[in-house]
Amino acid sequence: MKITTNFKGYFFACLAATTYGLNPLFALPLYRLGYDVDNVLLWRYFYAVLILGMFFAVTRRPIGLAKRQIIPMISCGICMTISSITLYRAFSVMDVSISVTLLFVYPIIVALVNVIGFHEKIRLSTILGVILSLLGVIALCKSDGQANVNLEGIVCSILSAFAYAFYMIIVRETSIKTLPSSVLTFYCLGVGILIFLFRIIVWGSFHFSFTWMAWGCQLAMAILPSIVSLTATNLAIGYIGSTPTAILGALEPVTGILVGVIIFDEALTLRFVTGIVLILVAVLIVIVGGNKESKKELET
Repeated sequence: MKITTNFKGYFFACLAATTYGLNPLFALPLYRLGYDVDNVLLWRYFYAVLILGMFFAVTRRPIGLAKRQIIPMISCGICMTISSITLYRAFSVMDVSISVTLLFVYPIIVALVNVIGFHEKIRLSTILGVILSLLGVIALCKSDGQANVNLEGIVCSILSAFAYAFYMIIVRETSIKTLPSSVLTFYCLGVGILIFLFRIIVWGSFHFSFTWMAWGCQLAMAILPSIVSLTATNLAIGYIGSTPTAILGALEPVTGILVGVIIFDEALTLRFVTGIVLILVAVLIVIVGGNKESKKELET
């Protein structure tokens, strides 16, 4: 069976969303061990860069940049770092489910920027996908009046959404889109390390715990939400574009709910089931709509 470009794009978009949704699973235990946001992210990025660097050394893959790619690369790294800092800060001051819910405004930002700024044609399937995804994410958000919500967490989550949206747009619309996804991830993470080091030196202090829990969480964050998720995101953007990739990011909160139910024995309520179903329907609509559009383009 021939694997189409669209299929590859949807697969990598779903992989990116589900692995990125594992961020809280590894971050929260590190907070309990005394790590702050900058130290959690520093070690997450450091181990990811170390692993990728070893991979490049073994495979002898060239990782050079053209001059015209330097500024977009730095911009991309800054956006990704800002998104990480603000999201992890939101995790530390507000319920994870609400933080992830608010983060999911980024598909709307991506879609609007692409339509207004780059005159991208918006599909009916895209509109329906955005609406159903938002309804699903809202359903996943706690609504029993006992949720931990505060202004700082809300602002951080929204800022994270804007930064992540512009990261995706820069990858799609600048010269770095021709870079291999692993090389793009490597340099973006490298920019982040420099920023975290600066922040720690100026405002904080280094923290490292020599426990199996700390090592496991740091390595897991480096591999899954960092290397796998970011590389898959870059691949998906190259195959299907930033708007569908962003919409399929609705699988991130679904991952969080499933982790809570399976690992932490949390209750699977009707509200959660409804949210998951709405999001899965939205994903199917986007995929089917994209396939139909591609067939029309081929026929014409």
